[in-house]
Amino acid sequence: MKANKIIEMSQEKSRQKVKLAMEEIQRMRNEGERITVSGLCKRTGLSNSFFYRNEKIKEEVHKAVENEHRRSGTP
Repeated sequence: MKANKIIEMSQEKSRQKVKLAMEEIQRMRNEGERITVSGLCKRTGLSNSFFYRNEKIKEEVHKAVENEHRRSGTP
């Protein structure tokens, strides 16, 4: 029972981190800010490894950077 509770708490904490990161990516997009892992770390307090290890977040950052390049005409 204890192990299940710990796992559940860990999963909830992870979901909250993902939510925070996604919200910050969207906020940076809306404000026209350049989206970087370094900037996201400063604004969220999350580690840079979080942004590289979490596939959902990693892909979202990649898409955001690609969109920035398209808008600016940067290859």
